[in-house]
Amino acid sequence: MLFLVAAGLDNKLLVNVAAGIAENIKRQPQPGTLKVYSGRELGLYYAHEECRRFAIWLKSYIDCMHFWLITRPGVCSEIFEDWQYSEALAGDFWGYVFREDHPDFNDETREFARTIQKLVGKPRSAKAAELQKRSHTAWTRFRKLREAEIAVEKAQPEKGIPMDAHWVPPAAPGGEAVQPGL
Repeated sequence: MLFLVAAGLDNKLLVNVAAGIAENIKRQPQPGTLKVYSGRELGLYYAHEECRRFAIWLKSYIDCMHFWLITRPGVCSEIFEDWQYSEALAGDFWGYVFREDHPDFNDETREFARTIQKLVGKPRSAKAAELQKRSHTAWTRFRKLREAEIAVEKAQPEKGIPMDAHWVPPAAPGGEAVQPGL
């Protein structure tokens, strides 16, 4: 735990992240390597390397507009699950959500951030399960679209010189192209 405090993580952030991890573990159909801790025991999650790495990764978004989302265990739970799936994709998706800065103003990440904000602001605030469900739906759509884009990019042939093209050297200083061996 001292390592995390030395890394610039304050106790409030650590408690919110640990509560999200606990919520994620509660929702797992089969128990994994982590067990559910509560209250004063939440810090025990940081005995695991994966949980420490996740907290440090999440800290990089601390100055973002919607970073407050991690205070909701359902949302933080989904962030943890997404990060476990793919740190790069989770960074893209949650970065757009936290900053609300996707170039497309009608992008789902912007809409999702606004929707969660409205849900949390209601008199009867949304429960963790509802927030996680909405987070999971938005993440799944984003992930599938991004993975499809990556697959299309990989399937397209590399642009460059065709293999059957003949190489012609540049023109010599006299103006005529010189063909080797001719």
